[in-house]
Amino acid sequence: MICGTCACKKEKILTSKIYLTMNGELFVGDIPATFCECGIHVSYSVEMEIEDYINEKNNTVTGIVHLSYNEL
Repeated sequence: MICGTCACKKEKILTSKIYLTMNGELFVGDIPATFCECGIHVSYSVEMEIEDYINEKNNTVTGIVHLSYNEL
């Protein structure tokens, strides 16, 4: 089980999320995740990779920037 609360069939999906930065927003698409009846679960390692990218590029993101997870 992925979430630990349900026993339904898990499906692999791609999701997207918006992260706020110092001077704008970073829209990240194509994030690998797992979907079950409890919700969408993004793995800890994927979240950490995105967080590291945001910390590295925080001051250079201005306005709304669209990226695919594969571009990180």
